[in-house]
Order: sequence, then structure tokens, then C-alpha cells
Amino acid sequence: MAFWTCSETTPSAPHVHEFDEYMIVVEGCYTLIIGDKRTPIHAGEECFIPRGVRHGASRAGCGMAVRLKRERE
Repeated sequence: MAFWTCSETTPSAPHVHEFDEYMIVVEGCYTLIIGDKRTPIHAGEECFIPRGVRHGASRAGCGMAVRLKRERE
């Protein structure tokens, strides 16, 4: 589990993980980018990103989030 704060000026470049990622936004807003789709995730909302899915993020209005990763067996 990771608890992190993101900066409004630091975007997350597109990347891929070898694990499933589950995220809960604690405060602010996180804009998830998968392909051409931009999905704002607000405080109290969550998202699941399966292993191998290329994704990135825009940090506009960003705050704090909790990220969990699950290794596959």
C-alpha cells in the first residue's frame, strides 16, 4: 500500500505495471488517463487498473490518494 500526495505541476507519464492497481482518492481530484479517455476521480471515489493496462494521469486539482497493488499468483 502507498499513501501519496501528488503535485498539480507534475503529470504522470503513461506507464504499465506488472500488478493490479486499486486507488482511492482521499482529497482533491485525480484525472486518470487510459488511451484517449480522461476520467476525473474525486475524493471518496475509487478506481481499479488491471495489470498491463497503459495509463497516466493529469494532476489538475490533485490532492491525496491511497494506492494498493496486488501481485498475481
